[in-house]
Amino acid sequence: MLEIGKQIAETLLGILQLMAIAGAVVAAFGLAEYWRGAGRGGGLKHRGYNLMVFGLNFMGLAVVGLVLDPIEARMPEHGLIGWLLPDWQHQGWAGMLLATAVYAVVYDFFHYWSHRAQHEIPVLWLFHRVHHDDDAMDASTSVRHSLGAGVAGTVMAHFPTYLVCGGGLLPYAGSIALFWVWFFFSHANIRLELGRLGWLVVGPQQHRLHHGVSEAYHNRNYAQFFPFYDWLFGTLRQPLPGEWPATGVAGEAPSRNILLQVYMPWRRRTAAAHVPPAAEPAAAAEGEAVADGARSA
Repeated sequence: MLEIGKQIAETLLGILQLMAIAGAVVAAFGLAEYWRGAGRGGGLKHRGYNLMVFGLNFMGLAVVGLVLDPIEARMPEHGLIGWLLPDWQHQGWAGMLLATAVYAVVYDFFHYWSHRAQHEIPVLWLFHRVHHDDDAMDASTSVRHSLGAGVAGTVMAHFPTYLVCGGGLLPYAGSIALFWVWFFFSHANIRLELGRLGWLVVGPQQHRLHHGVSEAYHNRNYAQFFPFYDWLFGTLRQPLPGEWPATGVAGEAPSRNILLQVYMPWRRRTAAAHVPPAAEPAAAAEGEAVADGARSA
């Protein structure tokens, strides 16, 4: 019993530490969002709510981990890349940057299809919808996920990436850059237009289109790091100048029951809630997109 109690205490302490780190990153981005907000933003209460969702999600994942962790433990430590290039090691800054880039390219491929599946498969959308029903999107929206969506992402994105890259490819600094900076950055409520750079990396404006409430934006821009995947698979929609749409899910107000939102998001389903329809061609949707962008500017 003492050992079980110790494990529970260590798990809770770890979750609190993760929440503290996430809170610090959200606060840092919050300064930029206050200075140069792109749309209707949320206050401290909104950010605190999303961080609580994050904490409750990790509590659930700690329980689910009793099943998933043994599966991961049986995966090859060095992955497919380690098998093909057994002598390759990431040493020094150049090696760390290369390893991070390789991991990001592999992860974003699987993330793209995991993310797309969560939009196109109705049962998965019920879980993923929690991430989208934030009508005051900001950096904290990055960690606003239901437990079901977390499990789906683990199985469909993390596990395949692990099989390809292994468990030791991504340096710690690279992990921070990708998942504690870039994820928050791409969701940030910051009026920042990347211009031509937006063809190389995903920024806040491009990803905001993915969260746009209008049907003009549905099923677009699934990639987290590289727009190349959306271009390759026909789902890329680059933003127009000054295009900053309202965010959320049409016909729904954001839930205020945090336990249902994290653990039983399907309970919120109403007649107005639906899986986003297939994306409209950019040319046909452009007028509606511009109108939404103007209203939210």
